[in-house]
Amino acid sequence: MKKNEITFIRLMSLAGIIGLNFLILIFFVGENVFQNIINNMNNNVYDIESGASSIYNLYYYTGLNVVYKVIFPITVFVMGVAFVSVLFRINKAGLAAIAANVSSLITGVFLLFARVYESSVGVHKFIDGFYMENVISSQIETAQFMPKFPITYILIIGISILGFLMVRSSKICRIKAYNNDTGIGAVNYMIPGMTGFIILQLFRDMLCGLGSGIASEKISVTYAYIKDYYIGSNGFFSLSWMIMFMIVTCVAVIIKHGRIKKLSDRRIMLAITVLVPSLIVLVASVIYYFNPPGLFGVLTLDVELCDMTENAFLAYLIRYCVSMVSVFVLIYMTVNNMISTRKLLLIGAANALLSILLIVVIRGTSVASGYYLCALIDVITIVGAVIIRNKTR
Repeated sequence: MKKNEITFIRLMSLAGIIGLNFLILIFFVGENVFQNIINNMNNNVYDIESGASSIYNLYYYTGLNVVYKVIFPITVFVMGVAFVSVLFRINKAGLAAIAANVSSLITGVFLLFARVYESSVGVHKFIDGFYMENVISSQIETAQFMPKFPITYILIIGISILGFLMVRSSKICRIKAYNNDTGIGAVNYMIPGMTGFIILQLFRDMLCGLGSGIASEKISVTYAYIKDYYIGSNGFFSLSWMIMFMIVTCVAVIIKHGRIKKLSDRRIMLAITVLVPSLIVLVASVIYYFNPPGLFGVLTLDVELCDMTENAFLAYLIRYCVSMVSVFVLIYMTVNNMISTRKLLLIGAANALLSILLIVVIRGTSVASGYYLCALIDVITIVGAVIIRNKTR
């Protein structure tokens, strides 16, 4: 067998390893490992006569869920982009493959840690300490809700290690086809989705939570209703934004580098990567707005609180649509090399600085005003991105 044939097999094996781990994470693990346990505890699915339903266990899985809701979407996003990059010989695909294996290894180790220390009183006490004071070790009665035999978690770790070995064996970081001097590549393609997730979703939600917490009790309750009841109870909107960003990024990369003449036109690519997903987001938001979950008589009898929550719900959907569309546009511009990485990072930093104003603006006003401000900031930043884009004629 010729050397180039061996290299090709190793490269395809690397892509296969990343793809396999990706499928395992999506279909056999999922984003709601800890959220499902929390929901079952809140709905009294487990035996309430035992320590399984104690507040200590609830906070243990809640703390793990906070971390997992960050590392899982990032892992899935990086692996999806890395898989496509290796297949289509994208510049710097080797770095993307390394990042994919690192992130999947971290996710696997985290899940295994959570399972192994599920019966550890010390770990429970440490995590519970972030949510309550004076944690009494003698009152902690641990339970086992995760899979008894963590075979899947171990498999993810093993495949990740195999991925590292295949990166080295394939020498993808040295192959000229994967390391040209264009300056744009797989790592650059990840930036819009990554910044969109970290700044527009995580950072913004943290700011809105802080702002509502220092405003008033009703505003704080309104924010909790929106996040935990309206959004958390809906299968589509409860998904991390990173999932949609991954799909759009991968599709854009495939169209750009797949040499499909009918799709290579920028106008057609714009329609597929921006207009279509934007339409999906908009239609889903409109449908959900007219079919919201019941609130009055279910969670509260306070009419004023219901009105505040309904107004905040509309504001959230508007903010959601604007934020998602703005990232779709940035993904399209990045893949088509219409905006440099430096300018893209500058836009992200400006968006983050403007978002910090949320703490001041929504204090003493409403959750809805905070969400509307988020939408306004995204409009400003996306207009700025179009203005400062690369001059290509």
